[in-house]
Amino acid sequence: MGYTSERSRRLWDELVPPPTRKIACRLTVTYAGYEGESILLQDLYKRGLQQPKVGEDLHAGDGLLMFWSHKPVAPWQDAAWLAQMRRERASAYQRMCLNEFAAAESAFVDMSSWDACVLPSLTPLREDKRLHVWVGVDASVRRDSTALVACTYDKKAQTLRLVAHKMFTPTPGDPINFEDTVEATLFEWRKRFVLRKVWFDPFQMEAVAQRLAKAGIKIEPYAQTIPNLTAVCTENVVRLI
Repeated sequence: MGYTSERSRRLWDELVPPPTRKIACRLTVTYAGYEGESILLQDLYKRGLQQPKVGEDLHAGDGLLMFWSHKPVAPWQDAAWLAQMRRERASAYQRMCLNEFAAAESAFVDMSSWDACVLPSLTPLREDKRLHVWVGVDASVRRDSTALVACTYDKKAQTLRLVAHKMFTPTPGDPINFEDTVEATLFEWRKRFVLRKVWFDPFQMEAVAQRLAKAGIKIEPYAQTIPNLTAVCTENVVRLI
């Protein structure tokens, strides 16, 4: 039940069963949502758990009848399908299969998958004027954060290595100035490392790219299209040119 706004909550209030009808009810069919997003659903769930248990996963009382199971109940939810869902995304499996509320941040990536990509011994570097680095930039002026990540390929560890990163977050009254943030950071990194190439999302950075290219920085657009994002997420071999 994706009731997350005041407007949807008011709709729920308007649908209150009238006492003039002998049989009247509101029927809600849903699975668990994200913690703190649908307060109405969480309130109904907590209220239901407080009622006497009259059957397996079934609670009744205080004008409410709630069936809430944490086990897959549909006949087509076999072991193979559940295994596939578990591989897809942890939060989706938790909500849609186990019917448990999930933390909103887990919708991006679960920490076990994140930790599997980390080598604690490879820490960011302050400066190495002989180290060749490649940079990715995703920039936004007002609505989103701007991020820059510098990486290299560690031949000894045979893996991509984070060298440096910076993030800038705008506020309603203070949009991001690309010259003071993106350009300044790239010029700084060029002094500290061998800056081989910069890839950027061309949506808002064409003018910046022109200035950087004029200053001698090798820069190339990399649009965030589905084929491009799929390629960078599925490639097993890092190729830096």
